[in-house]
Amino acid sequence: MIDLKSFCTLFWQRFNHNKLTQAAGYLTYSTMLAIVPLIMVVFSIFSAFPVFNEVTGALKAFIFTNFAPSAGDVVGQYIDEFVNNSKQMSAVGIISLIVVALMLINSIDRTLNGIWHDTSTRPIFTSFAIYWLILTLGPLLVGTSIAASSYVKTMFEHSAASSFGLKLLGFVPFLSTWFIFTVIYMVVPNKKVSIKHSAAGALIAAVFFTLGKQAFAWYIVTFPSYQLIYGAMATLPIMLLWIQLSWTFVLLGAQLAAVLAEVRSKKQINYQEVTVIALIQRVTQAKVEVGGEVVGQIGEGLLVLLGVEKDDDRQKADKLAEKVLNYRVFSDADNKMNLNVQQIDGELLVVSQFTLAADTQKGLRPSFSKGAPPPLANELYAYFVQKCGEKLKVECGRFAADMQVSLVNDGPVTFWLSC
Repeated sequence: MIDLKSFCTLFWQRFNHNKLTQAAGYLTYSTMLAIVPLIMVVFSIFSAFPVFNEVTGALKAFIFTNFAPSAGDVVGQYIDEFVNNSKQMSAVGIISLIVVALMLINSIDRTLNGIWHDTSTRPIFTSFAIYWLILTLGPLLVGTSIAASSYVKTMFEHSAASSFGLKLLGFVPFLSTWFIFTVIYMVVPNKKVSIKHSAAGALIAAVFFTLGKQAFAWYIVTFPSYQLIYGAMATLPIMLLWIQLSWTFVLLGAQLAAVLAEVRSKKQINYQEVTVIALIQRVTQAKVEVGGEVVGQIGEGLLVLLGVEKDDDRQKADKLAEKVLNYRVFSDADNKMNLNVQQIDGELLVVSQFTLAADTQKGLRPSFSKGAPPPLANELYAYFVQKCGEKLKVECGRFAADMQVSLVNDGPVTFWLSC
């Protein structure tokens, strides 16, 4: 079993690696585009079922309160106006709105599957069927929940145990949120997620969501300085900020469920190594040829085989270049590895090698799904060569060419470096 400190460290490492704060921002933007189409579809579905006419108002209050605490009335008025305007649209316009709503669900799907590191894709018709099912059955489930709550509330109001019963009903929004998050974490990922892990992640997300909603509403009411700055447009930044926080809570819960599954299966991936990769070899001489022509050759120094992955950037390349230049692999007067390549006035031969980015954990054939696309790989390879060239002599191979590399490994001494 992993201790709490190690678990929290692992969780934070995964959260940062998956860039979930940026993902929450992207989903916020997608939500702002899709909120009117989504609500239009939801209430169109409700209008087809007269049994839900009495709870439509309660559903609106539920949606708008969760989308913008303390600003739900204003947001609701705007949304009602937008939805009424959408009723005057043509069939093509309505279809376009539905497509936008489905695109939001697709964005959620891709983000959550990214957390579980599932690169497989469903057939397009299967995906469409699932998205449409969520879009149609989701509102009906919420409506049924609200209708049931209203019915139970009426019963308690006419019973002797009304006070205790109404207090219990106060937990219904929290329990509903917990249930919805649990279902999302189980259904959306392409891989099987246990109900225990989904429920645990959903519980934390629901707690953060509920407490965050109350804290956010308290702040807005207590410190209304935003109105002095934004005036009549104050509702927009409030809504944007709350949607951003909401998605952060949702993704946080999903990441927790994924880490629980990872720890349970004991298949932890070291993401400190999932970055720009360099395999360095201490050499007395090395050269690289392309079609029989020598394109790079060095004497004493380092042969650097460089692999680039799709999430890499210049900041990582900077760190790796600094590490290669200062990594002590050469012997001093006492025959100990205390000198780096700069201190011996050595040279570098840098050769691009995309196979270093291969995933070899499963099966008998390497997967290159984590490898960077050629334009990015070429850019970072050239940048790495440039940064190293600022400190010492650098020779290099030819990117994406069929190269023949020969060397004399001194030792042999070989290290796998990453940042």
